[in-house]
Amino acid sequence: MNNPLFMALSELLGERFTTGDYERQQHGKDESSLRPMAPDAVCFPLSTEEVAAIVRLCGQHHTPLIPFGAGSSLEGHIFAPRGGVSVDLSRMDQILRVSPNDMDCTVQAGVTRQQLDKYLRPQGLFFPVDPGADATFGGMTSTRASGTNAVRYGTMRENVLALTVVMTDGQIMHTGTRARKSSAGYDLTRLFVGAEGTLGIITEITLRIQGVPEAISAAVVGFGDFNAAVQAVTQVMQSGVPVARIEFLDEVMVKVVNKFSGLTLTEQPTLFLEFHGTKSGVREHAEQVGEIMREWGGSDFKWTSNNTERTTLWTARHNAYYASLAFRPGCRVLSTDVCVPISRLAECIVETKQDLGTSFLSAPIVGHVGDGNFHLLLLIDPNNPQDYAEAARLNERLVRRALAMDGTITGEHGVGIGKQKYMLAEHGAPALAAMRAIKQALDPENLMNPAKLVPAEAAGNLPLSIPPMDLPAFIAGPEPYTLGLDSQPQAGVPQGEVTKYHWVSERIYPGTGRDYWLYVPQQYNPAEPACLMVFQDGGLYLAPDCAVPQVFDNLIHKGDMPVTIGLFINPGDTGPGLPLYGGNDNRSLEYDALGSQYARFLLEELLPEVEKHYNITPEREGRAICGMSSGAICALNTAWERPDVFSKVVSHCGSYTDIRGGHNLSSMIRRAEPKPLRIFIQSGAHDLNVVFGNWPAANHDLAATLAYRAYDYQFVFGEGYHTLKHGGAIFPDTMRWLWRDYPKQ
Repeated sequence: MNNPLFMALSELLGERFTTGDYERQQHGKDESSLRPMAPDAVCFPLSTEEVAAIVRLCGQHHTPLIPFGAGSSLEGHIFAPRGGVSVDLSRMDQILRVSPNDMDCTVQAGVTRQQLDKYLRPQGLFFPVDPGADATFGGMTSTRASGTNAVRYGTMRENVLALTVVMTDGQIMHTGTRARKSSAGYDLTRLFVGAEGTLGIITEITLRIQGVPEAISAAVVGFGDFNAAVQAVTQVMQSGVPVARIEFLDEVMVKVVNKFSGLTLTEQPTLFLEFHGTKSGVREHAEQVGEIMREWGGSDFKWTSNNTERTTLWTARHNAYYASLAFRPGCRVLSTDVCVPISRLAECIVETKQDLGTSFLSAPIVGHVGDGNFHLLLLIDPNNPQDYAEAARLNERLVRRALAMDGTITGEHGVGIGKQKYMLAEHGAPALAAMRAIKQALDPENLMNPAKLVPAEAAGNLPLSIPPMDLPAFIAGPEPYTLGLDSQPQAGVPQGEVTKYHWVSERIYPGTGRDYWLYVPQQYNPAEPACLMVFQDGGLYLAPDCAVPQVFDNLIHKGDMPVTIGLFINPGDTGPGLPLYGGNDNRSLEYDALGSQYARFLLEELLPEVEKHYNITPEREGRAICGMSSGAICALNTAWERPDVFSKVVSHCGSYTDIRGGHNLSSMIRRAEPKPLRIFIQSGAHDLNVVFGNWPAANHDLAATLAYRAYDYQFVFGEGYHTLKHGGAIFPDTMRWLWRDYPKQ
């Protein structure tokens, strides 16, 4: 972020611009279980013109913009994975116009659903789209929200007539008119409805509104099994009875809402229904539906026009999310939704329930079954990785199941970050290419809510998996390497402590989170600076193939290496993945690219955090860096960029190939004056030979370059594959060579 931008935004908005930690953190999280990603700053505009001014300033400084409404999204829509400015529209809360005769109104993007409803009710009007949360209309429009009334009144797609949108260059565009139909030109309104803020910032919305029905009645009916309940819904829809709402709760959800809302419903699959119309009409419709329910084994069909009873019922339904949180105290809810054709709905829910029957997680189901949409509320312990893994497995199976049934990966939550990886499976490469072309045309710098909705990498004709001709290279065979005694715990040797942490980058790789671990030897004395060794792909070096903590324990105890703190860093968890092969982490972007960016991440972000708590030598001779595969080229590149900070490098199976230009590093070293680095290289005859290059040949070339430039280096070439088995087996000797002349401690 540029200070000149901060100054300009502060001058424009005064106190309505902030870089304070509290506001930034609040604007980098939503109701999902995804890791928060905070923006660099937050703006609170009051008008479309102010939004346009903010957009122009951010464009001048090439800074991302993230629209923000109420923060109630469920797939990371408001996160800032690349930093930038959050544009909070909540103070744009004016109801600009209501036209009862035309049954429409215009509101600013920050107006909430309940605010508009409160304003309209005295006039005998209401807005029908009800997603449950008191969301803003900007957010509801951007995610194409729907909810319990969609079966009768449609989603936001059907209820938005016109928009005012600020484009990426700051121009203010108006789409659509108040006319109820038009055949003039492209339907730009529908383009922005559901675009999740990736094409522009919606500031005003013209909406259809409805007259409050003369009579409203609600009904409840239970079933012995959920297949019968869903089949009954299917028949109701086929019968043509105008039902306003049909909601499904499985027996787990009924138990949850009973406990939270004080209801006394029988714990069985249950339908909540609502009818709108005249007094005689709703009575007739309720009776017709009651007959269908009884045909499918529905019991205790009860309906009421009492407003208090009806409100109690629907309040309990809308509180299902919070009831689930209360049901398992301390949990988080990973809420996911899919939508399938109604004819496949029963089958989809039945198979999902079968999955849940084999899982250790609790997951109530609730759904707007009148249009084939249902939600799975997975209750997870936020501190238990096994819960996250199981939730991800169940979600993956649910999404794949919906797609196999000609459904969609999300009926109303939207894509955001959470469901990007399924977009190709639903839409296919040609459709994604068209979406990217639209994004590129309207937002060429990718500043509008970047890294959301449409996957940026693995586009068009690029495959998302390893090509068949490359697959054999990734299959490791037996290797003649085992760990020696120096890699195993020894009696009488003090054992260091390994502690796990998590870091979310705010500057160099904004919003990208990663795990890291610190090894601190028992001999560490805070009064004396310790040496430091940084490991990329840190989790690999803690694993049994290398067992670095045991090696450090033994060698420090013997005096074969100095007292050394180990920093084991995993790559970022959100990013574009590998070229050609795909993926959605940040590893390739961080490790395979040359330049100073990763070195800056270490020196400006992570190491200062570590140095707050530990006394680490500032001397370059006491600092080493290590990595395997792409992590190896990252290690060497970092030391090459900053030899004033790191003097020692260890490279295992280094990827000095053309993934993101890393093949140029050897020639750069060959042509430059030698730098004061000690470099250890390991590779194997069975290492990778794939589309990006030949690993053994690349490592031989690097060794020849180091010899040509008379570097202090060692090259060990064996029979290994693309693993750490060989590097792990020789790691103790590698450390002895690396630290051979460092003063004993």
